[in-house]
Amino acid sequence: MSIEENIILGIFTGIVTSALIFLCASIFNKVLIPWYRAAIYRGLDINGDWKAQIEYEDHTDSLTLNIKQKEQHISGMLSVVKVSKQTQETTIKNLSITGIFQDGHLMLIGNNSDRRFRAHVAYLFSVTQGGLSLTGNNAWVDSGNGSVNSSSIRFNRENA
Repeated sequence: MSIEENIILGIFTGIVTSALIFLCASIFNKVLIPWYRAAIYRGLDINGDWKAQIEYEDHTDSLTLNIKQKEQHISGMLSVVKVSKQTQETTIKNLSITGIFQDGHLMLIGNNSDRRFRAHVAYLFSVTQGGLSLTGNNAWVDSGNGSVNSSSIRFNRENA
């Protein structure tokens, strides 16, 4: 073999080796480690749909919180259906949520899925009633006047 062939063969085998190492590391980090963490996770399972209803002076909010849990990491969607008591006009907001479930407490942050409109919410819950309820407080930005509000809230597990 000539010197040029040895150099090209060395470069080629280096690239192939790097690709194989990258592939093995990706499989390890994206498949094996999540599988292992899920297998050893012994915490409470809060996956699923949670419902709440809040009565206000002029409208009623019906909330559905869909939680997807991977160990302590939380993601999902929050749907808020607002019905006016006078006109029966309905508005719907969908917020994407992320958060952490740790020591029996759930911390969530939600942002409007439609980036054309402003909506932010934060929740801090304790798991109550043996895992059937999430009880806590929320804070949100009122999209109408921009003020920050807060209240107590309780979600109940759907189909428990």
